[in-house]
Amino acid sequence: MRFTNKQGGIAIYIAIDGGGTKTEYLLLNDALEVMDRHVGSGSNHERLSDGYAGVKRTFYKNLTLLLTRNGIKTSEIQDAVAGLSGADNDTQIECLQEILRGFG
Repeated sequence: MRFTNKQGGIAIYIAIDGGGTKTEYLLLNDALEVMDRHVGSGSNHERLSDGYAGVKRTFYKNLTLLLTRNGIKTSEIQDAVAGLSGADNDTQIECLQEILRGFG
């Protein structure tokens, strides 16, 4: 899944590798070099007891931590890409996209 935020400013990107047992979050600069990395708990809605609400909670907690410790605002994120387990059909993909769009 790919998301774009073109509000200007410095080019900062987020990459998310979401799985059932852990989720890796990368903060990248405009040369696509890793600026910071955070590993959090699993984010597969099919494995979380509260489903999509759990995904939202998990993403919010971990993305907030990553951005805060680097002094970055959501408005500075140029683009994001996510590979998420459990995104098996159009309905699931749309739900997960909405969660990520809602973060910024």
